[in-house]
Amino acid sequence: MVVAASAGVVRSQPNADTVLVDSGTSVSYSFAARPGFSHLLVKLDGQAVSANGSFIATGTHTLLAAADTAVSLSTQDSAVVVAARGMLTGSNEYAAYQTFRAKADSLTAVLGSSAANEAMRRIMAESFDPVRDAPALASVLRTVAESLSVEQAVAAAGFQARTPSLNPPNEVVFLYVNGILTPDDDYRSTRDGAAMDLVGAAGFTDATRFAVGGFYNPSTKLLSSQMLTA
Repeated sequence: MVVAASAGVVRSQPNADTVLVDSGTSVSYSFAARPGFSHLLVKLDGQAVSANGSFIATGTHTLLAAADTAVSLSTQDSAVVVAARGMLTGSNEYAAYQTFRAKADSLTAVLGSSAANEAMRRIMAESFDPVRDAPALASVLRTVAESLSVEQAVAAAGFQARTPSLNPPNEVVFLYVNGILTPDDDYRSTRDGAAMDLVGAAGFTDATRFAVGGFYNPSTKLLSSQMLTA
């Protein structure tokens, strides 16, 4: 059995880096984070396990333990941490995201962009475990992107309705809004190519009466700048 621990981990057992055990033997292990470290993560053969426990040896095993440097948070930081973690547990993911955004925006208003960006690095490190929380965060990102797409489509339709038309009153505009995670170039090529072809194939070929409009959903850029790189 191979055992490895990072500098932030105290290991009570096993003490050696390589341990020879007979198949069928019960192997006990125990790890703890050193002072100044947090987020202890222990993995047995690639699977997360508790910090203390035992298992039955059935062959070659690998036991790994690591911990992060503890993050020092201000009172303002802590409020954003609570909101960030709320995205993982809230019944309404989009509402929880909006609460998080409001807290993050308030932090920027108080600290300024540069200091707030540095604070957000601490906050994100404290709020999320990159392994444990990855599925929940992916779900939040999908929900937010889809909600942004719907909101922008509604806003675009409302703008179109309020805009005086220079064409005949029987004009119809087919509005194309891209899906989530769509690059700019793909959006434009789909709007000017496939979307127009589909409208034409459906029989709406009179360019004086029918047109194809577009509204770009920048959810990928928004989420990258506001959450993933915060």
